[in-house]
Amino acid sequence: TALIDYSNPKAVAWVQEKIHNLLDMGVAAIKVDFGEGAPIEAKYHGVASESMHNLYPLLYGKAIYEVTQQVHGVDQAIIWARAGWAGSQRYPIHWSGDGIARFEDLACVLRSALSFGMSGFPFYSHDIGGFSGIPTPELYIRWAQFGLFSSHSRCHGEPPSEPWEYGEGAENIFRKYTELRYRLMPYIYSQAVESVNASLPMVRALVLEFQDDPTATKIDDQYLFGSNILVAPILEQTIYRKVYLPLGSWIDYWTKTVHQGPCWLEIEAPLDILPLYVRTGSILPYGPLCQYVEEKTLDPLTLEIYHPKTSRSFTIYEPDQADIKVQYRKKGKELILETSSTPGKIEIILFGMEISEVWLEDISLALTSTENGAYQFCYDGRSPAQVRVFEKGPSA
Repeated sequence: TALIDYSNPKAVAWVQEKIHNLLDMGVAAIKVDFGEGAPIEAKYHGVASESMHNLYPLLYGKAIYEVTQQVHGVDQAIIWARAGWAGSQRYPIHWSGDGIARFEDLACVLRSALSFGMSGFPFYSHDIGGFSGIPTPELYIRWAQFGLFSSHSRCHGEPPSEPWEYGEGAENIFRKYTELRYRLMPYIYSQAVESVNASLPMVRALVLEFQDDPTATKIDDQYLFGSNILVAPILEQTIYRKVYLPLGSWIDYWTKTVHQGPCWLEIEAPLDILPLYVRTGSILPYGPLCQYVEEKTLDPLTLEIYHPKTSRSFTIYEPDQADIKVQYRKKGKELILETSSTPGKIEIILFGMEISEVWLEDISLALTSTENGAYQFCYDGRSPAQVRVFEKGPSA
């Protein structure tokens, strides 16, 4: 291994030409490995020796990111970097480095994710299962649950790293969360765009969102995934844990039970359950199940709306397509829902309302109830629409 002096423009041009050739061949991204070992005693072309140790990963990432951007464009440029410094968030993304297949490393990776996000980096990843050593099936699944609710997901490390190598049970659970991630891609991508616009991390420490909550300052084993989903991963060899819910109402994603925060919960989470809680009022968009992100258009677009109270909006960002805007306002027993045009059908699933009827202009929409207490209806979303939903009761 040798170090290239990225403070030298000739060295940068030499490297970028070689990377350009690889990208032209079809390579999607370059793993910008190492970068943290630049010796202080060395002499560099354009930077003082004592400064280069920290600057090195910044200049290294910049060089590889810029040539990737030249070939693949602004929207598709990405690197996979290990080291970073202040400013490296401009050249995404970074992963945690080589963790060991142990539960204590899983907890460490989450703490580093929270710290990294508080340092101004929107995106963060890690090696599901750990890089070194062979995880147990239990550890592999718990790590995968956290990994699939991170901004970027990767199975990587000493073989084997594929889910089917850990037994049929592990494979089935992995598939469950992979399919959920792919269906939630409209939410994940849209929250990624918002994270960049607002300089907020996707894996978000609770204290960042609840700065007046003294308990939130001490929570290092939970996070917000975007703005609407609270994740409490299992980080030990157990099916029990305590979960802290900050101020507000939170809905258990799996049971749809409502909890009023701030509160502590003692929960049981079997191996197939990652504890998830949704903020009251949230709009969660889903797409159809895909095997890769560009396999299908967003048809149908499913919108889960959780216990609407006043008003809320959500913008769904789609690459190379017009933004889809969703908003609602509730007054008394009437909910007015507005959606801009979509590629096809819109399916609405409403939690926390006892509905009597739904109208799209002068058309009454068919309404069904689900086993978990939700109401469901759908309509053609190819044109902007306003839907009026009426709750049961005298004023409906």
